[in-house]
Amino acid sequence: MKQLIKVAALATLGLQAMPGAAVVCDGLDTWSSSATYLGGHEVQHNNNAYRANWWTRNHNPETHSNPHQEWSLLGACDGSGGGNNQAPGANANGPYSGQVGTAITFSSAGSSDPDGTITGYSWNFGDGNTSSAGSPSHTYSNAGTYTVTLTVTDNDGASATASTAATITGDGGGSGGNCGGLPTYVAGTAYTTGQRVANVVDASGDTVEFICNIAGWCSSPAAWAYEPGNGRHWQDAWSEVGRCDGGGGSNKAPLANANGPYSGTAGSAIAFSSAGSSDPDGTIAGYRWSFGDGNTSAAADPSHSYANDGTYTVTLTVTDDDGASTTDSTIATIGGGGPGPGPLPRRLLVGYWHNFINESGVYIPMAEVSRDWDIVSVAFAENDRFGQPGALAFAPAEESVASFRAGVQALQARGQKVLISIGGANAHIQLNSIAERDNFIRSLGDIIADYGFDGLDIDLEGGSLNMTAGDTVTNPRTPAIINLIDATRAIKARFGAGFVLTMAPETAYVQGGYANFAGIWGAYLPLIHALRNDLTVLHVQHYNTGSITGTDDNEHQRSTVNFHVALSDMLITGFAAGRDPNNFFPGLRADQVAIGLPASAGAAGSGQTSAADVHRALDCLIRLANCGSYRPAQAHPNFRGLMTWSINWDVFSGGAFSTPHRDYLDRNP
Repeated sequence: MKQLIKVAALATLGLQAMPGAAVVCDGLDTWSSSATYLGGHEVQHNNNAYRANWWTRNHNPETHSNPHQEWSLLGACDGSGGGNNQAPGANANGPYSGQVGTAITFSSAGSSDPDGTITGYSWNFGDGNTSSAGSPSHTYSNAGTYTVTLTVTDNDGASATASTAATITGDGGGSGGNCGGLPTYVAGTAYTTGQRVANVVDASGDTVEFICNIAGWCSSPAAWAYEPGNGRHWQDAWSEVGRCDGGGGSNKAPLANANGPYSGTAGSAIAFSSAGSSDPDGTIAGYRWSFGDGNTSAAADPSHSYANDGTYTVTLTVTDDDGASTTDSTIATIGGGGPGPGPLPRRLLVGYWHNFINESGVYIPMAEVSRDWDIVSVAFAENDRFGQPGALAFAPAEESVASFRAGVQALQARGQKVLISIGGANAHIQLNSIAERDNFIRSLGDIIADYGFDGLDIDLEGGSLNMTAGDTVTNPRTPAIINLIDATRAIKARFGAGFVLTMAPETAYVQGGYANFAGIWGAYLPLIHALRNDLTVLHVQHYNTGSITGTDDNEHQRSTVNFHVALSDMLITGFAAGRDPNNFFPGLRADQVAIGLPASAGAAGSGQTSAADVHRALDCLIRLANCGSYRPAQAHPNFRGLMTWSINWDVFSGGAFSTPHRDYLDRNP
């Protein structure tokens, strides 16, 4: 007799079906490579039912359902739900690369339909051009990195989309035209987005034309990093237009400016602007906007309404009177917090803002927070005592909601980021079940959207993260850790790529995991590792701590140069958790690491460090100068900066923290 198992019953009982059992799949969604699934979500694929073990996207359950992988096989569908069309699978292959003016062949190989045939292909090359061929060729007019998407449609009308990138460099054959009128690049000059310069590329000896993409980085005095064509990270700041040919008559590409970022609410029109778009040697003959929701416009300054909340990538392609075109992109955030204007600077000063009056006796209305702080973390969202388990709550305690919201918007208008921090000393946030996880996602996402925060800071203390036996850095098993990872990913997915994510654990939860990986010791490491691609900056609290063992196996005393350098360096180089080489924590990027310090004597029980010693530690980390007995194997020039508890305590001390450290960071951009 064939064994039939209802999936809902399995979920209720917390059981796994045997792979040989038949499962009633009525009502189960068909797995899609573009969808995001959380732990506990169930799908059907190729006539089998699967349950997600944790957050997953684009992991085919058919090939990712072995032990310790993203999916568990529940069993074969019994066929009673027949007639459900299965979506096709899209494969855009790539990434692709090429030169301006040279055709690239794109391939849809690997795209397929499990229960029929693919009847349509739709390519979007990211520069305003499209194709309906299966494997088309396309030529780009301008250098840059383009997002390429392929949408395939099957014989029942279902579709799937995949994306990749195409990186296009200058053609090396004079596409830069005559550069005689362009200024020569000089490090430290204040360049603007869209400005063009000429510079000699050391490797070839050619004079090449470049266009500035990120004004702050283009203007950096650090030529070793951002000199166009030569600096280690020049492509983060500039795009190559082409080699200067010394002659005249070559058409120069136009400049596209999509402005933004934009924000609004579903159903309300947003006015988009192409102001600043221009053509250096002619006129702009055409505009093409793509709003990221399938709609387009040929107007220079169109209005558009979005039907649904979300974060959309908006592109503007302008074409000049000689047929050359350029594309610029921005984002439109509908119904959510979304990112504030502008990117974060290379060096950060992060401060926590009290939503309460504590021993400092200082309350600062949000609108009066100093411009010195690049990120302002609002302390705190805590457990909702009147809500469902796992739910969080937040409300301004010392000023009106309207005043607080206006303050957040005022800081964002200056370019500062305002985050909501969860946890703190009084909260105990522990997501031990799927229901608690989902309540957490819903409530925290609504808080972020309601107040317009730019992101999230995770500051869980008091044993909220506590490992059980069997956890490793790369494969946690404790439900509270797995559920927090899934929840954080889901919240970031709701608000899009501009979402800022920071963490402020105590030393025991991070570096303490080198000498002892158990319980709270190292408990943040699986969380940090799983979210490393989403993490903006990790600023461990170098306060309220004792001495900590570094990877040199020396015990470093708090409040010293060696302590700050050794504990920061090990986060960048990585280390064996519990000294077990099979349980290795891979290092973070240097720009993801900062040092957390108390702002004054009353702000914390320990960790206060003189400004001079803090600057010595930063000098050592950034350029291997002024080191103590601990000296990193190499400099970390992108080290991010400093965090403090708190802005209120800094005001109490007359700016004793922010004044010297803002000055240092500004002098070392």
